[in-house]
Amino acid sequence: DEIKGLKKGRIRVGGSALAAASFLPVAIEKFKKEHQGIEVILKIQRTDDLEKGLLEGELDIAIAGWPLRSPLLLAEPYLEEEIVAIAPPRHPLAKKRFVSLQTLAQEPLIAPERGIRTRELLEQRFCQKEIPFVPLIEISAQTGARDTIRSAVAGGLGVGFVAKCHALGDIKAGRVKLLKVPELNLKRTMYIVIHKNRQASSLAQALRDLLR
Repeated sequence: DEIKGLKKGRIRVGGSALAAASFLPVAIEKFKKEHQGIEVILKIQRTDDLEKGLLEGELDIAIAGWPLRSPLLLAEPYLEEEIVAIAPPRHPLAKKRFVSLQTLAQEPLIAPERGIRTRELLEQRFCQKEIPFVPLIEISAQTGARDTIRSAVAGGLGVGFVAKCHALGDIKAGRVKLLKVPELNLKRTMYIVIHKNRQASSLAQALRDLLR
């Protein structure tokens, strides 16, 4: 009865790096304040590990950067984050009103390593425009790709790609400059994912309702 009444229990939440760096910690903090008897365990993992955790019962709910493959999982589109190009403040492209994808490709590019959703989206977009995508620097997810890319760009090493929400602080502080690249036009969708067998979980449903 206490578990059903959200007075006691434990919920295991999985999140991608993008979710963990933006809205997920805030949502969990709010959830814990509203349900003080509930223990919340947060795991930040790559998409494949999130899927494995949900299927093996190690996670009750997850926020993933792309739809998971298993038919046993339910993925609900949650929100979109724009992927943008950023450059050092004094970079020549920072002075231009608009930048073409072809022009961008000629710069030293800084991007996440293969296997990260943002990298996959970038490769698809450049391929659609028949433009080679050859990053000079590839950042591993284990090193904190979003922070490392922003730091590398601010340090003058090249042009980088990150979710806009992660770059806003640096843009406002003048450490990097947002480039307007109409041809890029990339948005990354986040998904709320649960196992079909756990749809009735009162804890998972409560967190899902809060996120909505």
